[in-house]
Amino acid sequence: MFKKIPAIALLAFTLPASALAAVNLNVSLGDSIKPVTHVATGSLYGLTETLPRDITKDVAPLKPNVFLSPARSGNGRQQGIGGAFLVAPRASSGEGTSREAIKAFLEERRRLTEMGARIQTIDMPLTDISSTRIRAALSKGEEPRLLPPVVAEYCGVLGLYGQTARIPQGRVWMERLHTDLTVKRFSHTLAVAYTARNLARNHHVDVYKAEAAALLHDCAKCLPLSDMQKICHDNALTPDALTFSSGNLLHSIA
Repeated sequence: MFKKIPAIALLAFTLPASALAAVNLNVSLGDSIKPVTHVATGSLYGLTETLPRDITKDVAPLKPNVFLSPARSGNGRQQGIGGAFLVAPRASSGEGTSREAIKAFLEERRRLTEMGARIQTIDMPLTDISSTRIRAALSKGEEPRLLPPVVAEYCGVLGLYGQTARIPQGRVWMERLHTDLTVKRFSHTLAVAYTARNLARNHHVDVYKAEAAALLHDCAKCLPLSDMQKICHDNALTPDALTFSSGNLLHSIA
């Protein structure tokens, strides 16, 4: 299935007007490259503080999904399209809680509101955490308290951020699991491995074996039943007809 999308070369600002004619771009909606994580649907349009010159006419009618950080520009002009996220200050730094910081925030809110921004403030407890401290803790073999278990497990298996990889085959396993499992099942697998590793450590059994078994316990969960049956048939894994006919049972031994 293909969809024609009008693409305007808004990034080529130095080209002559004749080169900025609309063209048709054929995009296959049935193909995918790889799973992605994103906060907004992509846009074909490049926006800067001053270009395109008539954003209301050239871009706004197309209703693109874009996010802009409304920073000050040299001439004080800000594009009137997009959105921004306010990052909460860190608890330990005192940043954002002084009178000067509050005054600066109120002034910035006034400035953005005058430009058409809709701003909503949210009361929330300050969280004493930073990515730098998380990476430092991981490099020391520690597990930061506020780091989600599935993220901690993923980093530990692959040996990210200065850690020693706990599973020698970890990179190959992670790639296969990420490819073969759904996102929900992949996250579940990491959570089970995290729990298994901690249980093994607490009960003084082989931590590596427990973690490895947990990582692989659902590796066939998302295979078609026919593929599970072929694996079990070729390797004579079960004679039980009931197990052989159920993917929910057969995946545990396939």
